[in-house]
Amino acid sequence: MAALEPVVVNREAFTVIGVEYQGPMDNFEGISGVWGSYSKRAGEIEPKASEITGYGVFYSTPEQAELGETCYMACAPVTAKTRVPEGMEKLRVPGGKFAMLTHKGILTDLPQAFETLFRWIAESPYETLGTPGYELYDERFSPVSPDCEIDIFIPVKAQ
Repeated sequence: MAALEPVVVNREAFTVIGVEYQGPMDNFEGISGVWGSYSKRAGEIEPKASEITGYGVFYSTPEQAELGETCYMACAPVTAKTRVPEGMEKLRVPGGKFAMLTHKGILTDLPQAFETLFRWIAESPYETLGTPGYELYDERFSPVSPDCEIDIFIPVKAQ
């Protein structure tokens, strides 16, 4: 895995619609499986705010965090006019400061990029917030390429 150095960036809020997984945070197969469900139904989301961008949004309620569980949504950015297809969820992702790391490499190494980013946050003058974080999938993403790039955003605030 190759990763660039983490940085702190400001990001705007956005709204997404997609398919949600709820379960253990460390269930990579369950989380990646939601992408299969999403890809079968992505055409139902119209209009999208972007055709080349997808998001993997993750968040936990305090109760889920205590149990080591998460919500993960494979989703697309949408406009105010987009209706929510049956069986999908809509979520507003708040803007603000985010610790960001670009993962470059094979998809199965993505969990290591998360570990790197959370370790960096723990050693920085920032702390995580309880608001949704996300992965940004754009034209740099290819699930089988060793040159695949995914940006990871974790919401932070100064300690």
